[in-house]
Amino acid sequence: MSTMTIELQPLRRDASVWVPAQVASQRPGHEVFVRRRAVAVLMLFCLFAIAGLTIRSWSGPVGGNPASVSGRDPAISEPSAAGDQAAGAVGATIVVQPGDSLWSIAQEIIGNGDIARYVDRLTDLNGGDALVVGQALLLPA
Repeated sequence: MSTMTIELQPLRRDASVWVPAQVASQRPGHEVFVRRRAVAVLMLFCLFAIAGLTIRSWSGPVGGNPASVSGRDPAISEPSAAGDQAAGAVGATIVVQPGDSLWSIAQEIIGNGDIARYVDRLTDLNGGDALVVGQALLLPA
């Protein structure tokens, strides 16, 4: 039968916890913990920034004119049928382009005027606010 001997080492007091002297000497210093915390905070910040940008890209454009309509000449034509005139005060028609909205069209037509009222008139005249690319949108006179 063989015997095994266990060598006991004295314990050393480090902060408020008693740890063996051998383990206490291998423990990283305060600077290492500070660096680790800084890296963890930086990584957490990056994670939140990426999550925010991802959510924003899923939600679509936020207000304003779409980039596809800046500097574009809308295709405006005069009313062609007498039926258009009978439906109300129709001035002309415009062909809806990709990226158009009622708000952007109203801005192009009236500039800095009362855009909200013009959008309301567009909505009433065209039977709603849904736009389809290529649609002939009736404009108020």
